[in-house]
Amino acid sequence: SSLVGPGDESKLRRTIINLTRNAIDALVNERTKNAAVEITADIDAASNEAVMTVHDNGPGIPPEILNRVFEPFVTRKKANGTGLGLAIVKQYMAAHGGSVIADNDGGAMFTLRLPLS
Repeated sequence: SSLVGPGDESKLRRTIINLTRNAIDALVNERTKNAAVEITADIDAASNEAVMTVHDNGPGIPPEILNRVFEPFVTRKKANGTGLGLAIVKQYMAAHGGSVIADNDGGAMFTLRLPLS
């Protein structure tokens, strides 16, 4: 059973897959030594939300695009990248009453927050 409403599981799975693939691509493209992607999930009882993070130890998000990273067609110019993955992540999260933020913390970190049903 899902923590969030019915029918949302495939979009939430796609969200985690998009973020994880982006992290792996960044680590491979930068040839990061001891590359790692950490995915965490927890419950924030105070806000009644599920909180998930996808965090890598790569170069992080370039400062010049950090505040625009969820806009369509904004990309690090990776091979075969369309710049739509993070826009879709934001759209999926908003459709579920949630949010996503991007930050640099020893690499790129994306924090997803979803209200519990």
